[in-house]
Formats: sequence, C-alpha cells, structure tokens
Amino acid sequence: MYKCVFHVSFVALASALLLIGIFKGNGFSAAYQDKSNRPRLIAQLDQDKVSIERGLRLTITLVNDSDEPITIYRKLDIGLWEGLIPEIADERGGYFPNMVYGEPPFKGEAIGKIPVSDFVTIGPKESFVLKRSIYLYSYLSKAGPGRYSITLYYENPLPPQVIPSGIHVWSVPPDSIKTEPLYFVLER
Repeated sequence: MYKCVFHVSFVALASALLLIGIFKGNGFSAAYQDKSNRPRLIAQLDQDKVSIERGLRLTITLVNDSDEPITIYRKLDIGLWEGLIPEIADERGGYFPNMVYGEPPFKGEAIGKIPVSDFVTIGPKESFVLKRSIYLYSYLSKAGPGRYSITLYYENPLPPQVIPSGIHVWSVPPDSIKTEPLYFVLER
C-alpha cells in the first residue's frame, strides 16, 4: 500500500515539475509576471446618464506601471476599430457592435509617415490622459432606453510602415489591456 501511495505521489510531483519547466521554457511564467508590471487603461465617464445624440464623454488614462518608458500614438486610435476599441453590452450581456463601416485609414502604397510630434513617451509610473467622445448612435441605434456597460480595449493602431524611424511604439497582444466596465443609462 505504501509503495502505491509513494508511486502516485512521485508521479504527481514529477508531472508538476515537468509542467513548470514547460511553462518556463515557453515564456508563460514571464508573461504572467509581466501582467502586473505593464501599463493599465483606466476610463471614467463624464456623466452616467446620456442620450443617444449626445453620446458618451470619457476621460481615458494610460498608466505606465512598468519599469521602462513606453511610446504610444498620442491619439490612441485611428478610426473605428483600431486603437481604443469600445465594447458595449446591455444588462443581459448582449453586445452591440459598431454599425458604421468605412475604409481602412492606411490603404495603398502611398502611405506617409506619421509626424514624430504625434507620439508621446510615458515614463515609468507616469500616465497619459486624454478626453474622448463615443457616439452611441452607431452602436445603439436599434436599442431602447436602459442600463448599458462599456469596456475599452487597447491595441497599437499603427502599421509599421507609418511609424517614423527611431520610434518604437509599445504594443501588446489583442485583448490584453482593457478598462473595467463602466455603466451608463441611455435615456430617450
């Protein structure tokens, strides 16, 4: 009996050590540790009761919690689906996609470089703040009055060909930087 228990315990310990080695070898432990030492996105609503015509006015803060400076595109986004990406949902968890479609902003071969002045470097433990409005009509045109939530995701919006040489724009995997959900009431 003791031999069986020892064997099962040994196999469990060996499996755990093997998995730890595999995760470390693939960088999983480093990625997990980096999560607490990288920038955060924080948003605040200027008002929690809005009309569809007036839209949401937000104060958005990117806080650099890392130990290294980061450089970002000052406007944080370039259009409807890149950069700051809003996700709006109702109380039942139903999502409302953006119903406005348009051309990609960087299309074709005659793409110019963005001016260096359009980039900002955020030092360690510093933050960058901007105001932004989100027009709700393109999301909630068919929705009724009620309580909704908005979560903002951030992804680097710029393709490499528009970034000036010498500028290294901070980038993260999709869906890894986001705000906490903010709640608002849509009035008619």
